[in-house]
Amino acid sequence: MLNQFISDRYQLLSKIGSGGSGTVYLAEHKKLKVYRAIKCISKTSSMQPSPFLEVSLLKNLNHPGIPMIYDIEEDAQSYYIIEEYIQGVPLSHYCKKENALAEEEILKIGIQLCGILEYLHDQSPNPVVYLDLKPEHIIVCENQIKIVDFGQASYLPNNGKVRQFFATPEYAAPEQLLFAQGGKAADIYGFGAVMFSLFFHQRYSIEKKDRFPGTNKNLKSVLPILRRCLAQNEKERFSSVREVKQQMAGLQNNLKKQSKTSLRTEEKQEKNRHLYSKIVLIGSSRRSGVTFTAISLVTYLNQNKLANALYVEKNATDFLRKAANRKNLFRKEEGVYRYGNFKGIPKYGAGVRLEMPEQTLCVEDYGSDMEHLLEDLKEGKVKADKAEEGRFLIVFLVENSYWEWEEAYRKSEQLKDAAIQAGLPEGQMELKLMLDGVLPKEVREFERFFRCRAVSMPWAPNPFRITADKRKAMKSLLQKGGW
Repeated sequence: MLNQFISDRYQLLSKIGSGGSGTVYLAEHKKLKVYRAIKCISKTSSMQPSPFLEVSLLKNLNHPGIPMIYDIEEDAQSYYIIEEYIQGVPLSHYCKKENALAEEEILKIGIQLCGILEYLHDQSPNPVVYLDLKPEHIIVCENQIKIVDFGQASYLPNNGKVRQFFATPEYAAPEQLLFAQGGKAADIYGFGAVMFSLFFHQRYSIEKKDRFPGTNKNLKSVLPILRRCLAQNEKERFSSVREVKQQMAGLQNNLKKQSKTSLRTEEKQEKNRHLYSKIVLIGSSRRSGVTFTAISLVTYLNQNKLANALYVEKNATDFLRKAANRKNLFRKEEGVYRYGNFKGIPKYGAGVRLEMPEQTLCVEDYGSDMEHLLEDLKEGKVKADKAEEGRFLIVFLVENSYWEWEEAYRKSEQLKDAAIQAGLPEGQMELKLMLDGVLPKEVREFERFFRCRAVSMPWAPNPFRITADKRKAMKSLLQKGGW
């Protein structure tokens, strides 16, 4: 139970998580109206060193990848550490899903993680070691990862080893498990174990040391880096995390060079590729990711100069204005919201009409409002903007759940029937499915069941960033051929 001081200042909202270091709650400061993370540590816990050590560490650290600490309180039963609340996606989420992150994204995360560890190890006069690296403790926040839960972190004494109270077996170095002690080399091992989980979607164990899973040919060179990080003998690992970062950066540069060469070739091929006059997105349910996909598609088209694409909000979520107000994400120019290569207009209503620039490709987001789209189709409101080009695409986003296929199929047939009833010429409308990160074999199953083309969309936390996997999905989506 939180003590009176905490209860007076904070409103407890939910439990974020728990582990060897204690239980963490999400709370809102009653006066400041800002979120905080409150870690509750039992005084009877045998796995947790003094919380004052964690506070001492964090208050002296200043790095974008490390949370800020605001206060510490205690009562007869527990200590309470009030920290910055980190909003983002735990790295463990990406470890579970194949193709959740492109190779370039994994390398970027690895280099940032090395940067945080390097900052800790370079602290003077006493280096800091983290000693509990695992995907659950690494949060992806837009363009920056952050390490949370410094419950096992410690200043490093002159002998280069610190006594360990607790270690996660799947990610701990052998010396942590055998001798209950760790140092900089243990953090390097933990880094290797985390990267192994990201690349191969399974946990590393000693049995796998000579049988690494197959990987993309572009990343064959990552295997020696991981093997050296995961060496059982700590003397055989990299001498410093800075050396690991240099190796990862070299690998990233090589991949960028290959991507640029490939992109130039693709751009030449794209110049004569057919583009639709209008693209409409509709989802089988609220959770099918329509807005995310629409934003990504507009960003991709504008970034690669394939079209002057504009996001048009046709659903009632009012996403653009809410996002602009909450996160100050967009700049607004003459009614158009802009962020990087993205351009979009909210659902202003019948009283506001914006003049569209010539050669604008509208990408319309209907959310999951199928009735609205069907009505617009029947009334002729959904059609190609330019009669001479006469083609438009409906992207139907379907959740990868077998029990929802029948209902989604019924809706896809309604879309086809509405197009016919509207008197659209044959071939003017194309219907394609887009699926959330399913495997190629499953894509074929969807195509056979729904009788139309299907594309798998890789999941990623940032709709405004176009990774190599996303680019591939978008290209496939824009190729000719529908139903």
